[in-house]
Parts: sequence; structure tokens; C-alpha cells
Amino acid sequence: MWLAALAWAADPAPGWAPSVEASGVVEAYRAWASGRGRPAPAAELVCRPFAEATVLCFTRDDGKKRVYATAADRQTAATLEAAAAGEAPAALACLEDVAVEGSTRRYAACAAGTGAEHRPLLHPAALAARFGGSVVVGIPARGVLVAWAPGDLEFDTVVGVGVRRMYESLPDPVSPLLYTWNGLGWVTWGEVRLAPTATPSESVPAPPGP
Repeated sequence: MWLAALAWAADPAPGWAPSVEASGVVEAYRAWASGRGRPAPAAELVCRPFAEATVLCFTRDDGKKRVYATAADRQTAATLEAAAAGEAPAALACLEDVAVEGSTRRYAACAAGTGAEHRPLLHPAALAARFGGSVVVGIPARGVLVAWAPGDLEFDTVVGVGVRRMYESLPDPVSPLLYTWNGLGWVTWGEVRLAPTATPSESVPAPPGP
């Protein structure tokens, strides 16, 4: 059953969580915030390159909605990432096993809605160890993470198709690509392409602003 519906300051503000986003989000946010008359620092997201077609940004709960870290928060991406990573066991706790009909194998997914669904990606060694030494991940939408141990072509295809369908159907799509850790960074492992019955959204919705 498929998952459906995700060095300016001495100390970082608490509560920041990592959020992998489509690479166009920085420009989209700048246009969104500038159109509302916000000053330049508040229109610039604090992000860093993550993997092909994606960037790593940061969000926190302001009591009403999740807001994104901007240059106005006077934090660097490195500082926020270090604060957001936390301990590996806590970061990986959100991953839940999901059964696939007709298979004895399972993949893991996190879509808890807490804003910390992408924290496991900051602990690649621990994440790979959870799956026996090798892991493939999908980041189909904001706040959604899928991970599994590769090696079984049929299972890889089934889960890859599921990631693609989530990318095409869920709000705030991030990437249809599948990634693996190569010891230095997250790199593209593959991509499942479906028959052209539907066209995935190529737009990048502006994330909610503060």
C-alpha cells in the first residue's frame, strides 16, 4: 500500500529542521517574497546544494505554520544544518516500515508532518546501516522521504514507480530522481519513467513565508 497524502550568529535559533527542496525554490521564494515588499534579506532562503535537482533548506514552526530560514535570520546553512541534524537514532525514528503487496520485502517511509522528515538524510552512514550497508532514497515531495535497500530488480522497480507516482500526485513535488550515498554525498541512483499518461508538475510552488 503506497504512502499518500513532506557564522553570523553565535548560536542558531532552536527548532530548525532540514527540508530538501526542488532546486528552483530559491528563485521562486525570492519572487514570492519580493512581490510582497519584503526586504532583500527576508527574500533570500538559506540553502545549500544537496543532490542533483535539489537544495537543502531549513524550516521551523512559528506556532501557525512552518517558515523558512532566510538571510534575515542571520544564520549560515552550515550552522543550521549542524543544529538540525541532532542524534542519528532520533533522526531515523520517524521511518516506518511499509509492506508492499505481493512481496516479503519492505521499504521505509517518513511523512509524519512534523517538518523533520528529511533529518535521516543528514545521517547517511546510519541510514545505510539500517538497510544493511546500502540505501536508496526518494524525496518525491516536501515532507516525504522513502528509503530502501536496493538489489532486487523487481522490488526496486515497484518502489521506484511508487516514488514517481508520489512525485506526480502529491502537492509541493521535489524530485522524481532516486539517490544513493557514495561516501561523499548523495548522488543520482536512477529514475523511473512512467508511460506518458500524466505530466508531472514542473512548477515550484513558493513555500510559505514568515
